[in-house]
Amino acid sequence: MARGRLHAAPASSLHLHGDLTMARIQSHADFRKALAAALVALEPIARETPEREILAIQEQLVALERWTRDDRAPTQDEKDALHFGMLASRYLADIDPHLAQQLFSIASYVTYW
Repeated sequence: MARGRLHAAPASSLHLHGDLTMARIQSHADFRKALAAALVALEPIARETPEREILAIQEQLVALERWTRDDRAPTQDEKDALHFGMLASRYLADIDPHLAQQLFSIASYVTYW
C-alpha cells in the first residue's frame, strides 16, 4: 500500500489482532472492537515513545471509550474535542501505518455517529 493513501478493506474484514488493516466500521460492535484493539496496539508505542502527541492520542482514545460505554453516543462537544485522527496522520503513520489507518477509521465513524 502506498504511503499517504488509505484503502478501505471490504466491510466484512475487520482485522483486530495484530493486523489493524483499515476497515469500514459499520456498527457499534465493530467500533468497540476496533477501539479496544487500537488501545492495545497503542500501549507499547506510548510506553516506548512517550511523546506528548502519542500520549494525547492515547488519552483521547481512553476518553472515547469512556464516553461510548453502553452504546452512548458522544456529545458534539466531546466529538469536537477529539483530534486523534489528525495526530495519528502526523505522529503514528511512520511508526505504525496500520494503527494510524485504524485510527482514521475510528475517527471517521465517530464523526458520523
